[in-house]
Amino acid sequence: MLELQLTVIGLTFLCGVALGLVFDIWRACRTLGHFQCLVTSLGDLLFWFIAAVIVATVLLSINYGEVRGWFLLSAALGFALYQEFVSPHVQQPMRRFLRFILAGFRHVAIWLGLPVWLPVRFVIRQGAAGSKKGKKIGRALKRLIKRKLEFWHKKNRP
Repeated sequence: MLELQLTVIGLTFLCGVALGLVFDIWRACRTLGHFQCLVTSLGDLLFWFIAAVIVATVLLSINYGEVRGWFLLSAALGFALYQEFVSPHVQQPMRRFLRFILAGFRHVAIWLGLPVWLPVRFVIRQGAAGSKKGKKIGRALKRLIKRKLEFWHKKNRP
């Protein structure tokens, strides 16, 4: 009986450590993204939803959903010790890793966008070389694309 209780306390402690890791991932995403208030609030809700799912899954799998104060205290202790001793050493490498992943996504998006961008660019050049109406359409498309690219560039600046 005591062995089972110690196993449950140890696993809930590891659950608290996992919650600390999920929190660090969210914190790194928040610092890289410079999100507005609404996105931050939605991200916080998503974190708490994920935390509730993790805790419920762990409690249901190890002791059939029985909630006791010792288990919650063990999870809180795991989270607190992770934040105190591990988190300061994990934050910077995690931010670098997320920057690397985001840069890769950006390059893939640009590469996949080339089949769209090249024909649009061709139409713009043809419009600029053609009649008055073609020039007008070409300039309008050029302004639209320039605005979208400026917005994308401003949005992705650190």
